[in-house]
Amino acid sequence: MFGRSEDIFEEEKTKDEKLTREEKKQERLQQKELKRQEKEDLKQQKAAFEEEMRNREEERKRQAKLEKEDAKNARLAAKAAKKIEKVEKRANRPKKSALSVILAIVLTVLFFASGFGVTAAACVINTVTFSILLMWPLVVSVDVFFFSSAGFFVGTGKKETISAAVSFVSLAISIVLIAKIF
Repeated sequence: MFGRSEDIFEEEKTKDEKLTREEKKQERLQQKELKRQEKEDLKQQKAAFEEEMRNREEERKRQAKLEKEDAKNARLAAKAAKKIEKVEKRANRPKKSALSVILAIVLTVLFFASGFGVTAAACVINTVTFSILLMWPLVVSVDVFFFSSAGFFVGTGKKETISAAVSFVSLAISIVLIAKIF
């Protein structure tokens, strides 16, 4: 017994022991197959996870794009509403008649002529010759006075206050110019 080689020892093993070796071999193969299958499953899970993440990212981008488009459409709708409101205001505004336009033009010409008239009257009263080159500051200040006085009576609020201030300043300038010239 002590002098036997391993080959002889293996031959003596019973068939049961050989079966257990076969079974162990089969079990190892099954474990390898299971590990390979697990690796394959993990690869599939990873691929599915990556696909899901790509889909979520695409959905997030699509959602952001839709929100951006909604905001743009809201701004465009607000602009359109303002334009419609502006057009409606224009349509509801009372139309100016030709007579009122002609009257406004005549009054403007009269206001400009008033500067020349007041300056000419001051020249006649003081017996000074009327020269437009010497009298133009007085003509302009009288015109500004008349325009700002009309603005005072027509305007309201801040416009009325500003017109009154300009009117007083131009009246003071006109008085100083008349005193200087005459």
